Amino acid sequence: MTSFSTEGNIVDIPRKKTYAGKITVAMGRIGKIEPLSEAASPHLPYILPGFIDSHVHIESAMLAPSEFARLAVVHGTTAIVSDPHEIANV
Repeated sequence: MTSFSTEGNIVDIPRKKTYAGKITVAMGRIGKIEPLSEAASPHLPYILPGFIDSHVHIESAMLAPSEFARLAVVHGTTAIVSDPHEIANV
């Protein structure tokens, strides 16, 4: 697996700030986050953590799991903890 880096406006949730920075990924993990400036840049994309939906019943959406995932990811949900006990009934 290769390493790479990317620049963007880093949304730092714990510190409640956004700044221009560079993220280096090595072996599939974030290795380093370097600030480039104290302020966000209007020319860079935003980099922020994904949301984890900790309890969802996919069958309530009346969608196949793959279709549910396709729709959820565009809203920032990157992982779910699903309870599929009724999925066969739907």
